[in-house]
Amino acid sequence: MVFENVNDRSIIFSSFHPEAALLLQKCFLPYKRRNGKLQFREKEFPGGSAEILLKRFSEVKDVYRNPAAASKIKKSNLYLFTYGKLNNVPDAVYIQYMIGIEGVTVDLVQVIT
Repeated sequence: MVFENVNDRSIIFSSFHPEAALLLQKCFLPYKRRNGKLQFREKEFPGGSAEILLKRFSEVKDVYRNPAAASKIKKSNLYLFTYGKLNNVPDAVYIQYMIGIEGVTVDLVQVIT
């Protein structure tokens, strides 16, 4: 059903569990890589090539409790995204940027000057 309705949009697989994300990654190893992203073969995915992001979501407090986990996740070729109330604090987002977190989910976006 997903592939029937995708049209020109990318398909993004993600997981809160790192082992599940690694399993997804292993399932897609036969596909070619271009510019660091996986490309699907048109045979399996009609409508041309699609990109996939394999990522791990974590509550931001867990990252602060164990910042070394961020580097372990990156070594596994996964992207790390965080969520939580601390992501509404600009300094907290900056610290995450400095330790290598690829993205944050926020509830409040302030004007950047």
